[in-house]
Amino acid sequence: MDTAELPEDVKEQLGGFEAAVAAVEQGLEPLLAADRRDMEAALTPLERAKVHVTLANAVSTLFCSASPPRSPMTHFPSKILSPTNGVRPGRARDGTRLV
Repeated sequence: MDTAELPEDVKEQLGGFEAAVAAVEQGLEPLLAADRRDMEAALTPLERAKVHVTLANAVSTLFCSASPPRSPMTHFPSKILSPTNGVRPGRARDGTRLV
């Protein structure tokens, strides 16, 4: 799609997004240019573990932000979600009345 077809407010937002991506790329440039093994060798085991956890959280956040939103309960069968699980109030599972 040509940018000439986009509304002005979308063009402005796109420009801001491109500037933000450029800033992130510029901030990551020193890290990406360095050798990972050399950087990890300088860290203590605890610091290395913290880096790994932080990277895992970052990847998870990026994945979740790129995924379409879904209700957390959409994958459960509706019978499980039913408050009575198919049992009428005042009756047992076999249908007999409770006293």
